[in-house]
Amino acid sequence: MPKPGFTEKSEVIAPTVKRIFDIQGVDGKEPVTYLRLSGLILRCTDWELGDGSAGYGMGSDGVVYLGNAEGCVVENCEFRNTGKYAVCIKGGRRNRVEGCEIAHSGSGGVLILDSSGNTVTDNHVHHCGEGYKHNGGVVLQGPQSSGNTVSHNAIHDTSRYGISLKNAGSTNVVEYNRVQNTNLETYDTGGIEVTQGNRDFRSGSVIRGNLVADTIGYSSAGDKPCFMSWGIYLDSFAGGYEVTGNITYRNSHGGIMLQGGKDNRVTNNIFVDSCQMQGLLANYIDNSRGQVLERNIFYWTIPDAVLYATGKLVIPEVVRVDRNLIYQVGAAEPRMGWGGWTSFADWQARGFDKHSVYSDPLFADPAKDDYALRPDSPAFKLGFVPIDVSKIGPVKRRCSCSIIPAGPLFWPRECE
Repeated sequence: MPKPGFTEKSEVIAPTVKRIFDIQGVDGKEPVTYLRLSGLILRCTDWELGDGSAGYGMGSDGVVYLGNAEGCVVENCEFRNTGKYAVCIKGGRRNRVEGCEIAHSGSGGVLILDSSGNTVTDNHVHHCGEGYKHNGGVVLQGPQSSGNTVSHNAIHDTSRYGISLKNAGSTNVVEYNRVQNTNLETYDTGGIEVTQGNRDFRSGSVIRGNLVADTIGYSSAGDKPCFMSWGIYLDSFAGGYEVTGNITYRNSHGGIMLQGGKDNRVTNNIFVDSCQMQGLLANYIDNSRGQVLERNIFYWTIPDAVLYATGKLVIPEVVRVDRNLIYQVGAAEPRMGWGGWTSFADWQARGFDKHSVYSDPLFADPAKDDYALRPDSPAFKLGFVPIDVSKIGPVKRRCSCSIIPAGPLFWPRECE
């Protein structure tokens, strides 16, 4: 029904077009090359049921569809009130999406399907998932999605992921993105998320320098709300990821989740104020080997939250945890979660965090989400390298939105 104020002079839009630009080369033969779309406003497009987003599908289409394209550019465009992803790149290589604003999308922002060497940078993606819920601000999917760079984007207010890698290939880089207010309508998820089905594949990919805040993970069981999400979520058997220099805060379940992968290195990150646990080391079906969790800062103020919850870590080859700075405000020592640990001392006695320090990291102003370290922070004695937040987010197309942090709208209720 029309909202109050509707008159004969009001604008009425009835979309009939799903793709506005349908650009496709001949698969396996002749690609579309070096086409540039710049400075366009694309708005009010149609949608359809399913659209590749049913179940766990991440989508399959976009307002701009580039199939088997090479060296093409979508830049400085505005996408608003669209039914599908703004841009879908399938196959091809070395394309670029830069400087665009994507707002109020029925699906997600940018979808890359089995395409390599692409760059998604300096975009402002917000209020996505207004139709389909299982999507992301930027998604890399498929084993041929290798060598892509997702950098300096501002992504906020989404129904599910900020950035997701679904069985993606190797040597992808996710860096200097600001991701906030994600997973507002979905559960068991992450602000930056990786899923991998292969139990032994090592991606050689990097997640660095990102700020991930207010991942909610909301759903319901009947009439009862429930929550589960992590800031950075290496799900299933995601392996071979370097996670470094990131800051996460106000997450539902934890700052970092290592599910069942191999040879992930999580170093020099700041994990703040997750409601349930600060980290989960699951060792899912005893598949994890060679995991590293070192030189990180774990800081939380929630009384009942724990430091770690774990699966079975019965052999040292599963994970090495050490030289972390740990502090629970108002507690003499950190509480441990499930995994059979009776206390933090018991955890240390079994070889974990033996050289870690329990002390206030001395943040500049944590009440205002300023997690810069004062010069006398004990983190520096553990080899922690300061994180330069000035690099995070868009460089040219800055986000000027008045973002209302979602975490305080749910907390402390969700933490009870």
